[in-house]
Amino acid sequence: MPLTLDPGKVSADPKLITLTFVWPQEPWNPTSLFKHIVYLCETAGYIHNIANVHIIDLSVTQMLKKEISNLFKKSDYVCIPLEAYTVRNAVKLKNLIKQTSDAKVVVYGTIVPMNPELFAEHFDIVISTGHWYRAIKKLVQEPEEFNKYLHEGIYCKAEPMTPEEWTLPPQEIMPMKHYLKVAPTQYDIGVQIGCTFNCSFCAEKALIPESVIYSRPPEQIRDFIKNNPEDAIYYINATTFTQDREWAKQVCELLSELNPLRKWRTVTRIDRIDQEIIGLMKKSGCYKIGFGIETLSKPLQRSIRKSYDESKLKESLLMVKDSGIIPRCFLILGLPGQTAEDVHYTQQFIEDLDIEYRWKEYVPFQKISQIKTLEEFELFERTDYFGYEIPGLSKEEYIRLLSVER
Repeated sequence: MPLTLDPGKVSADPKLITLTFVWPQEPWNPTSLFKHIVYLCETAGYIHNIANVHIIDLSVTQMLKKEISNLFKKSDYVCIPLEAYTVRNAVKLKNLIKQTSDAKVVVYGTIVPMNPELFAEHFDIVISTGHWYRAIKKLVQEPEEFNKYLHEGIYCKAEPMTPEEWTLPPQEIMPMKHYLKVAPTQYDIGVQIGCTFNCSFCAEKALIPESVIYSRPPEQIRDFIKNNPEDAIYYINATTFTQDREWAKQVCELLSELNPLRKWRTVTRIDRIDQEIIGLMKKSGCYKIGFGIETLSKPLQRSIRKSYDESKLKESLLMVKDSGIIPRCFLILGLPGQTAEDVHYTQQFIEDLDIEYRWKEYVPFQKISQIKTLEEFELFERTDYFGYEIPGLSKEEYIRLLSVER
């Protein structure tokens, strides 16, 4: 039977609706928090003013079973962002919720649109769109309208936020003390969703299939940074910071007015920068930019739909370096068809320029749509390496590359 919302759970006063947002425990302690901030906390912040909202992050916070169960008892909905490496723990969490409360369990996140039917077998409500902010707001404010787009437990209406609807991370209800233990001097803010590119290895298109970048108003970014510690480092979490050139310039101009300047970093594409925009970023306090270079193998570049001309790549990286901003290259290890020669050539190219880089293991997101059982998600839990066979590269060197950052 298709799941519909229980009218008895919905009050004319949305303030009486209680939602608890929970990040499941991860196999390892997290070293990066940007998804926790953006997917968990900013989503909660989006409805913070229209409902009673709680945030629990079990990857950084230890809670007694009794304590968390009591919170679930008070909740109408428990909302869980899913990543491939947290699916199995999310199911355990769902089982605890069902044992101790009547709350409905809502899931959303990176992998949900890739296999919504599977998740609908295990959770009450599956939000199968990257625009989950609007979906959850509709769940709270307009349950009857929400029901119109809920089929067999799957909600699939894609309704993007307007610029005015973006909200700042609700630090007053976030586990800030615990987050600052993980990243003592860093504050994260999500500023973009969506992408105009179509790289085969990236999950962004599963979330936002349209060729659009939705951006946070520059004034919000300025205000967030202005109202937090002057000596913090800010991660402006973008899909491609400089894709919308005028928007990026506005952000830089506003940040350059802060006194003292704040230190911040971001990510963008190497083919979306030039001397002017790099100069503005430097002037506004940017100290580091991450670039997804992935590989310099021409056949692999074609297969992942992301190509660079090496001479232009070299010129752009050195331009960033000469500006005083640290360029950092992200490289992928384990791409289908990759050889040791490809790996060594790409690494040597970056090292010859004396540029920071790090390897990251290729994640086969395309397999998620083919998964039939939740146990198969063990593959993604980071308890072991995928260990792709790369001709000419030993297992020892493979692991060494993934464990070393330069």
